[in-house]
Amino acid sequence: MFYFENLAGSEVVLPPYSTGHTWSHFPVLVEPPVRDSLRLRLEQATRCEIGIIVDYSVADLKIYRQQGHLTCPRASQAARSILNLPLTLQEGLAPVKNWRRTAERICAALRRAT
Repeated sequence: MFYFENLAGSEVVLPPYSTGHTWSHFPVLVEPPVRDSLRLRLEQATRCEIGIIVDYSVADLKIYRQQGHLTCPRASQAARSILNLPLTLQEGLAPVKNWRRTAERICAALRRAT
């Protein structure tokens, strides 16, 4: 798949892959202190929307904490680290005509910024 091939060996953490996975977006993990500024730089460099969807851990929500549920440190870390890249044709959805060029720009900007 495009992002797996083009971001291998970079500083971002790629999601696990298994045959049959489907994607609504392509999530990668980056260092939490730079995530928000990195997202803005990627959007400016590529003119593509880079999303932050579900930037919280359910275990950290007030109602769960009030009921005595324990926090989940790994989920909290992932929530602060996630960037959602737009899908390419190889991930199953690409409304952009020149999806490869767009995806290459995203990968190049991500490699430069990390």
